[in-house]
Amino acid sequence: MICAFFGHKNVPDGLGELLEKEIGCIIEFFGSDTAFYVGDKGHFDRLVQLTLTKMKDKYPGIEVYVVLDNIPERDNYFNLPTILPDGFESVPARFAMAHRNKWMIDKCDLAVVYFNDVASNTRKHVDMLKSKNKPIINIADMVPLM
Repeated sequence: MICAFFGHKNVPDGLGELLEKEIGCIIEFFGSDTAFYVGDKGHFDRLVQLTLTKMKDKYPGIEVYVVLDNIPERDNYFNLPTILPDGFESVPARFAMAHRNKWMIDKCDLAVVYFNDVASNTRKHVDMLKSKNKPIINIADMVPLM
């Protein structure tokens, strides 16, 4: 089972606890042979990477991959392994992130998103996930109103 993450560049503080709880539920439901794919841009991706790094201690059987949209100059992904989507070398740089995200959508069985804004790139990903009938868990729906 592959779970992918998509979210806004900026997310509220305190989201880590919700992510940890939801990821724990996913692992308990699907088993520790679950693989997680996360991008490498923005606060949401960094928060997911950090959360999954912590979860690997509790669930050593899970696989976690940072899916890149280019070959980075440095590796700063909490020592998580990285992968590049098939065909990335033939995609122009300005379309690399869109190619990576489409690849992740095609590969995943389930998506965890942080989505609360109609006019955003995350909206495109949610729409693509829905068009492919992929189950979606929206963490934004779980954030308490202040």
